[in-house]
Amino acid sequence: MTLRQFLVCGVLACLSVETSPAIEETVSSELERVAGATVFIRVQRIFIGKTMVSGGTGFFVHPEGYILTDLLVVDEPVEDPRFSDYGEVHAQPIAIHAVVTEPGRRARAVPCEVVATDRKNRLALLRVREKPRNLVALGESVGVEASDAVAFIGYPAAGLMEGGTPADVTEPRISVLSGSVAAVITDEDGTPKRIRTETVMDVGHCGAPLLNADDDVVAVTVCARRGNARRGDGVPLDVAGAFLADHLIRVSIEPGVVLDPTLPVAVTVAPSAPLSFTQPWHGTVRVSTGGATFADSDLERDGNGWRGTVAVPEVGDRSASLQLTVLLYDSGGRERYRR
Repeated sequence: MTLRQFLVCGVLACLSVETSPAIEETVSSELERVAGATVFIRVQRIFIGKTMVSGGTGFFVHPEGYILTDLLVVDEPVEDPRFSDYGEVHAQPIAIHAVVTEPGRRARAVPCEVVATDRKNRLALLRVREKPRNLVALGESVGVEASDAVAFIGYPAAGLMEGGTPADVTEPRISVLSGSVAAVITDEDGTPKRIRTETVMDVGHCGAPLLNADDDVVAVTVCARRGNARRGDGVPLDVAGAFLADHLIRVSIEPGVVLDPTLPVAVTVAPSAPLSFTQPWHGTVRVSTGGATFADSDLERDGNGWRGTVAVPEVGDRSASLQLTVLLYDSGGRERYRR
């Protein structure tokens, strides 16, 4: 079955699709799930009294309706030569909608809010108040190399941004673009922090899931202008996972004040709802005071979170303030979360 046949006859029967000739004909269950988790993001702004409509792609990463996308999708600079001397000029969004498509139903424009942004990595976390049918699990991008084949699943902007109200959206047309990795930019320990391609992107594909040749999602597409064209780069999902953890994970400590040092302290680390990782993280809780570490205790997995207990050490000054630090690591031992 071709990708076109799959999307028309399978899970996304209500979508039409365009494919790049280089995309494989066989459709995997992973590609099916990713396509079902991908949505068009439609943004309305007002700039000097004029309504502007723009958009891009995002994908569900959380069962409570959280969507990951390119920051450009919700904060695209306005290109107006009258303000060229002022650097980047932005117009405040007045409405953001995720265009959700389900089998046998017309596309729906669901109100969407911006929960958090990461300007360093060019990411945005959005949320709709409904549960998605499919999710993209957060994997790791270690092993992605230059010249590897990649694909982008997203929505071309044409036809989806016309009109002034959400009711004006037409039936979305999902598009799969193919490309290859030009370079992988890493940090000091060799962890990928940006996957660079030279694929020319339609603005609607900004924020799309970036897949490797095995149909694993390895990055969030962020559009970067190089020369006279928009190119599709990728922020690795392990980097994006740390961004999500920082905003969705909650830590609770009981009791908050320790009067009897013989009693253990219970530490619970829990997502606001399950975070889905293809490779589970692990964690520890550290007890310290005055810069000195007394102990590290492992946290055990508890459903979709972590739980552990730690003994409070005897210190010379009973009024001393003890600090408990929760650290989470990915499967490669890299620190991804600290609080």
